[in-house]
Amino acid sequence: TVSFKIEVPKVTQLTNWINIGNVTYENNPDNPEDPDEPLTDIPSNEVEIEEPVFPTLTIEKQQARNDEKKTKDKLIVEAKDEVTYYLTIKNTGDEEAKGITITDAIPEGLTLVKDSISDKGTEKDGVITWTFDALPVGEKQTVSFKVEVPKVTQLTNWINIGNVTYENNPDN
Repeated sequence: TVSFKIEVPKVTQLTNWINIGNVTYENNPDNPEDPDEPLTDIPSNEVEIEEPVFPTLTIEKQQARNDEKKTKDKLIVEAKDEVTYYLTIKNTGDEEAKGITITDAIPEGLTLVKDSISDKGTEKDGVITWTFDALPVGEKQTVSFKVEVPKVTQLTNWINIGNVTYENNPDN
């Protein structure tokens, strides 16, 4: 019996490997003229690596004006309105996501409403950060914060961009 170990490289899709071993011996009946050279390969058992299992986090952004219904659509706002931004993170993968960090920069020109950051998020230098230990498969987590709209003299667009990272992301 001969055995050995191999290191399997990172794979991102179903992959099959076949190891082919050759046996040589004196008086090889398959090749009597040159017994050290077998005429046929003798394949080993097929080695199959299952499709990799990874967490996959998606992010959905919504907002609401003055605690009205959430929407993905643009909002029409006026001075002193409060806009709540919601970020919903969902694990659509096959494995629990670990070490999750959600960040969201407060759009320039808007003022963060005091004590409005949900889920123990913190603000530093205009960026809000939330951290979570894990998010199981199929589960979701929504975080939010509120800003106040200033008085403006011309049409103004504010863009909110959130981001999520996690430790066991295969794309890191």
